[in-house]
Amino acid sequence: MERKVPSLLGRLARFTFQMSLVLEKPPAGRARDYSVAKRELRALARVGPAQSRFTSVAGIVALYREPGDRLRGSFRLLAAREVNGLLGGWSRPSAYLMTGTFVAVHDPRRGRVIADATEAFGWQRDTPQRTTERAESAGRAPTD
Repeated sequence: MERKVPSLLGRLARFTFQMSLVLEKPPAGRARDYSVAKRELRALARVGPAQSRFTSVAGIVALYREPGDRLRGSFRLLAAREVNGLLGGWSRPSAYLMTGTFVAVHDPRRGRVIADATEAFGWQRDTPQRTTERAESAGRAPTD
């Protein structure tokens, strides 16, 4: 998902929000609810030089099939928000409630650009394989 809001101050003060969700396969029927944990959401918000990053903690996403190879959805997510400091580094995570609705159209090229932006600079998602390997090396069963 992506939203860009222009500013009267020009491009440098424009608001940009990008959000990517990684969910299991699409609904087999008309609708499906997805439980969200730490891996599913990555998002970023920028206003000028200020930047915030979000990762999911818990929540739910609902998807509904729409005509024309589209999906309509809604989400209610608890996220961890970190803010980029002026002198570099990131703030401590703070709790942030994210809610919204969307309509998704299949577009792999645009989707890849947004996913790459939301996972850039150390904000990558753990792959299920990496999560499993870490859990096994620590002597625990994987939770994802």
